[in-house]
Amino acid sequence: MIICIDYDETYTKDPYLWQIFIVMAQHRGHEVICCTMRTEEEAEDLPLKLREQVTVYATSRKAKKDYLSIRGINPGVWIDDSPYWVLNDALPVEEEKIEKPLDKG
Repeated sequence: MIICIDYDETYTKDPYLWQIFIVMAQHRGHEVICCTMRTEEEAEDLPLKLREQVTVYATSRKAKKDYLSIRGINPGVWIDDSPYWVLNDALPVEEEKIEKPLDKG
């Protein structure tokens, strides 16, 4: 079974718990991966310990399920504080930083 763990607000809430979980799941023969909507550059900030234990996929704000599916990876279990992002894209990084003027209508 492939188990996919989100990083922000999931792994980060209790890294020690997830470290133990990852070791136990791998010991039982499961593949554990981490998928984040961060960009590849942002994902470089993830803890080295995590990056050494599991493969980290950075979707650059793309829906996690589609991003992994295109790569032939289909997790059986998703662990995410916000499951919405498993199926939906977020704004690209460039658009997040653009402030839109208020409608003075």
